[in-house]
Amino acid sequence: MRATILLIAFVCICSLFLAPKLSEAQNNAYKLVYIYTTPGTSGLSAIEFRDLLSQDITQTFYSATHHQAYLSPDSQYVAYVDQEEHTVVIDGNGDTVFRTDFNRDDGNGIWYLWGWRGSQELVAVLLDEHSSRFYQINISDPAHIWTPIAFLEPFFNWSILSLETANRRRYIALEFFEFSPDFDYLLTPLLRGQDGEIDSQNNTAYLWHLDAPMYQRVLEIPSVYAWWLSGLRAGDPVWSNSGIELIYGAWDTNGCVGIYSYIQSFGSKRIDQPYCDTLASVLYELYDFAWSLDDTKLSYWVVPIGQMYEYLATLYVLSPQNGQRYSILTGYIRPTGTFWHPSGQIIAYAGWNFVGDDTYEMIGVVDLETNLGSTYYIPNTAGQIRLLGWIR
Repeated sequence: MRATILLIAFVCICSLFLAPKLSEAQNNAYKLVYIYTTPGTSGLSAIEFRDLLSQDITQTFYSATHHQAYLSPDSQYVAYVDQEEHTVVIDGNGDTVFRTDFNRDDGNGIWYLWGWRGSQELVAVLLDEHSSRFYQINISDPAHIWTPIAFLEPFFNWSILSLETANRRRYIALEFFEFSPDFDYLLTPLLRGQDGEIDSQNNTAYLWHLDAPMYQRVLEIPSVYAWWLSGLRAGDPVWSNSGIELIYGAWDTNGCVGIYSYIQSFGSKRIDQPYCDTLASVLYELYDFAWSLDDTKLSYWVVPIGQMYEYLATLYVLSPQNGQRYSILTGYIRPTGTFWHPSGQIIAYAGWNFVGDDTYEMIGVVDLETNLGSTYYIPNTAGQIRLLGWIR
């Protein structure tokens, strides 16, 4: 039986309490990459690469925003928006391989870098008062031309800026939409793109097939975990790397939250026992669903919410095919990002570590075979740290 690590907090800048059994080849091939807001830089965020063998921070870059930084699916590149609003792509050595402007000729709206579509194409959205237009650009294209994604236009013929205005939170619009890796499927609580209304009482989400004639609604999920309201990746649905399977959280009639899987052509089913308290004194929240690279394992955090259990989070690994799960570690953590090493042996995570009345930004690494782990405290942060993944 696998033992669970109980994290013991150390008040220090960088604390190494156990060494994960990573081979030198694995360490040399991949580095952790993360982003956090830095003080004294007018709101700029630092992107850093950390070598786990030497503990050296090998590169530091500055992004204009904490939200618009993404690791490519093949772990080769990081894309971000710099302080001059250029889209920049760097490789694992820190070299710039692509840099371009957004299309300023397409209006005076607001541009957001949305993420990757495959390993060579970036997706951005132009928001104005009347429409939301999605574009893509190939980082190998010397012409540096953003081209419209035509099949998204019928659904997004309205402005999602209203979502930000109504909630008074910047970047709120991005939180309402969970795209599949190829952007052809979309999970959203919006009943119809045109009206943007949300049924807040039932917390219903809808799965749309966008690359279809006038788009099609293929699934309705009642009592879904309202990820768009929670922030910090609490309960965010996640697509498998293949784009075939979708994982999400939902509540049952007893007020228990469970994990569900939707597979195209096979429908939806619960794949784990629900998390609930028989005395109804504790609510459970789900954080940070993350797939292994081969889509055979799923990790996630369960956080009981109650006066005695505040942020006492447990990291689980689940096999969606058979429902088998086991716990990896437990500690006073507010997780803000979890990623599997490409080897499938290591899990890295980031979050806030609670030490008495103090809070520290930290990154943790745990070896699934040996149950050995490491914790690294990150100094001089002015906001939450966000793990982007492993870059090579």
